[in-house]
Amino acid sequence: MLAIIKYIDDPVRITDVARWSGRSTNSVSMIIDRMVKAGLVRRVRDRKDRRTVFVTITSKAENALKPATLAGLEFIQEIMSALSSDDRRTFVNLHEMVKYKALEYLNPGVDIEEMQRNEVTSQANLVERLVQYISPSTPEAKSQGNKKQKTV
Repeated sequence: MLAIIKYIDDPVRITDVARWSGRSTNSVSMIIDRMVKAGLVRRVRDRKDRRTVFVTITSKAENALKPATLAGLEFIQEIMSALSSDDRRTFVNLHEMVKYKALEYLNPGVDIEEMQRNEVTSQANLVERLVQYISPSTPEAKSQGNKKQKTV
């Protein structure tokens, strides 16, 4: 959840987190409640539309996120190392098909094609930001990290 909040959009709404994670808004809201109590995120009302609530991560979450992100990526690489490049692509494609079929079944009438278009853009942005976050050796990464720290 922290990675989604940090990387999918700025600012991010609970509905955005729910859509990107494939969970219900109510479920995400309950998780966010626990994260607020733990001091990991803050809720901020939009000044123009007080009904809209944004979620931002705190410095406590920032300190926990980087080592967790590195550990998670290393774990995924280790698990996926048993597969060839072609097998990895096949695995990801099969997972996507099953995921979208399940979403379609659980949410009749949902526009799967729109979800896929939005997800492709969001995933590309997320991967780019994660790479910059875990390897801040480039000037762009340092700039991105500094910019993000100022907004928290």
